Amino acid sequence: MNPIQPEIEAFFQRYRDVFNAGLRGGLDPKAQAGLYAKHFVGSSPRGIAGGKNGLFLKLVTRFAYKRYRKRGMDEMQLRGVAVTPIDDMHALAKVSWRAVFAPGVGDGQPIDFDNHYLVRRESGGWKVFAWTSEDEEEAMRRHGVIA
Repeated sequence: MNPIQPEIEAFFQRYRDVFNAGLRGGLDPKAQAGLYAKHFVGSSPRGIAGGKNGLFLKLVTRFAYKRYRKRGMDEMQLRGVAVTPIDDMHALAKVSWRAVFAPGVGDGQPIDFDNHYLVRRESGGWKVFAWTSEDEEEAMRRHGVIA
């Protein structure tokens, strides 16, 4: 195991906990902002978007949680974290997630997916500054969560 593996696993456990609190309507904006670097970028099959940690992130996050709740998402589970160190300050983390939905939503099966995160060690710990994600809309469509 590489020496930063436990640190980054702990970071993504906290990430999961902050996500699930937001999903349940208890979003802590300070905790959410604490997961991200001052600026960040995300890429998915739907495009590339970047932003600044602050009001933009708060607005986007609130909208996303509202959309997830409306679609019946109950919980995000962390299935695993594989870390590739880049240098003393940076690492690539392949994070395996499982989205669990309320009974009767879609085909009843959780949706497993992987995201890749670029993280940077800053004062206060690790922060996400970039990520790639699969097409979550298509995955939800395949599982009957959305039409």
